[in-house]
Amino acid sequence: MPNTKDPFGEDVSLLYPDNHGDKFTRMEEISILEVRTSSNVYFFKLANQNWSTTDYCYIETAARRHPDFNVYLINLIKEEPNRKSLNQSSINRTRLESKLNDPNNYHSSVSSPEDRLRQRLVFGNGNIRNINVSIDKFFKGSKLSKVAKQLDDEVLEIAAKAQLLWSVPGVALKPNMFCNLDSVKSFLCNSNENECLPDKLATIEPENDIQVTGVPCQAFMGFVVQEISRNKHNGKYTLKEALETYCPRLYYCPEIRILNSKPKCPTDGLNCPIVYSSILMHIA
Repeated sequence: MPNTKDPFGEDVSLLYPDNHGDKFTRMEEISILEVRTSSNVYFFKLANQNWSTTDYCYIETAARRHPDFNVYLINLIKEEPNRKSLNQSSINRTRLESKLNDPNNYHSSVSSPEDRLRQRLVFGNGNIRNINVSIDKFFKGSKLSKVAKQLDDEVLEIAAKAQLLWSVPGVALKPNMFCNLDSVKSFLCNSNENECLPDKLATIEPENDIQVTGVPCQAFMGFVVQEISRNKHNGKYTLKEALETYCPRLYYCPEIRILNSKPKCPTDGLNCPIVYSSILMHIA
């Protein structure tokens, strides 16, 4: 197990794998990352939010178009899952995969239809990781650990993304913005001959909540975490407000690259056979 203290002395053990050799341990218990690189894409939601079928189609298409990225589906839940139910749902990969791919067992396999779809995406795409994690575990040891459960949903989502990107670099965006990966992934590093040097700026598109960091402990992400931990922001708090506070002169902010508004992705040209097959199996 590597040192779980970051440069600021905070415990980020959640962000390291508990078991490098087993990708199919219980979803609620595996760590956020298996590979500590910036080639990560995070699709993030709260448990009381639902992704649509189209959202999952965007996600599967993103994974297929970008096989060089680890694609994480992160579901932040209020309470720690019941230990007894976790033990009962621990099934080996072969048995579970057989159930998930057998239409006769589709309705009797584990958990909700959404859970089953997420699992099918994991089994069908080698670069997708499915993470269910409680608020307590996600923020354990961080500056936000004592206030996270008091935050409203919008502020909680901002706090969680900032904490994640501050600890482990990557790209955080909404499913319907996935097509912008082609352009924003270039901000993860700067090419220098045959070497790719991590970009130290935070890249932000505030209108549609696209965030990119190429290095851990990036200053702006740390600022957002600090601001929310101090003020709680039980009312509204947006990336725009954070940017205005951190950078009063938005035309000159050496730590941040601010992008113009990006278009939402079209639905034509999507490539999501697992999502489509799951719909057909459900109808049948």
